[in-house]
Amino acid sequence: MLGLNMAPRASFSRWITQRALLVVMALVAVALAPSDVVAEAPGTVLKVPIGRVRSGGGVLYVGVYSRYNWLKPGRHTTYQKVRAVQGTIRVTFEGLKPGRYAVAAFHDENANGKVDLNFLGLPCEGYGFSRATPFGKPSFDDTAFELRDRREMPIRLKY
Repeated sequence: MLGLNMAPRASFSRWITQRALLVVMALVAVALAPSDVVAEAPGTVLKVPIGRVRSGGGVLYVGVYSRYNWLKPGRHTTYQKVRAVQGTIRVTFEGLKPGRYAVAAFHDENANGKVDLNFLGLPCEGYGFSRATPFGKPSFDDTAFELRDRREMPIRLKY
């Protein structure tokens, strides 16, 4: 052998895989969770323009979460499943209670109901979050915002 230390490469590969799994778990939670719409404040409106949708194939899942259900499967506050259109899609949620929320979006391009991964184990379909879309699973505080009556919270998908 040449005396090269391969441990850093294996460690980095393991780190990438762990980050990819966290993102995948978060996106699957959005895609497969049943809806539980809260409609107690009829005046609230949350508009979510989702930009950088790369194709008109498949569907987008957009979930709204509170701190206590952040990215937990089946525990979102509400969600919508909409047909994908290349460019920007606008999703509107009405009737949420005023409070602190975060939004997660996932573009299921082939409409197979799951997040497809590339050879590195990273999502090859689009995903995004309100306020920030980091490489790994974001915290609620990184993506949360206040909803009082009307709010627009844009999301830019990453592929």
